[in-house]
Order: sequence, then C-alpha cells, then structure tokens
Amino acid sequence: MVWKAYLEFAKEPEFQTETGKRVFKRAIQFDESFREDLVEWLVQRDRVAEAVQEYMEAFDDERFVSSRGKTRYEMQLELCQLIVNQPVKNGEQVIR
Repeated sequence: MVWKAYLEFAKEPEFQTETGKRVFKRAIQFDESFREDLVEWLVQRDRVAEAVQEYMEAFDDERFVSSRGKTRYEMQLELCQLIVNQPVKNGEQVIR
C-alpha cells in the first residue's frame, strides 16, 4: 500500500510542520486505522492539543476500531494519561 510508505516519509524528523499532519489526515480519509499513528506523531512533536482532538474524533466515530487492538477503554485511559502528563489549553472542553 502506497500510504504506508508515504507515512514513513512523513514521519521523518524534518516534517515537524503542517506537511506531515496533512499527509496523515489524507491517509485517514482512505483508512481510519492511521489515526493512531497520527496521534503518536503529534505527541512526539509536543502537539498535545491536536492529539487530544484526534482522540476525540476517534471516540465520536462509533465504527472506529483500533488498528493496534486497543479497546475504547484503553484508548480513553491513554487520553487521560496524556492530559494528566502534558496539560493542554482548554482542558475543560476536552473533559466535557
């Protein structure tokens, strides 16, 4: 699949900008399983608020299934850990 190779390219250190994020967002349009990779990529680049937003989009989609075999509960725990360890602006909105 061409998206996997393209995402490996986007994961390179020089893609700290919106370009990498756009590549991931485009890949997600074709395969939702890349959302977890985007969350990981965002967290590695200290873009926690955006990672939280991606988690929330995954939770809003009832059909979302983790490509890594995680349950919804496990993903919610990861989200909580992320918020606790790296506070985000407007954290109250996330909790609601």
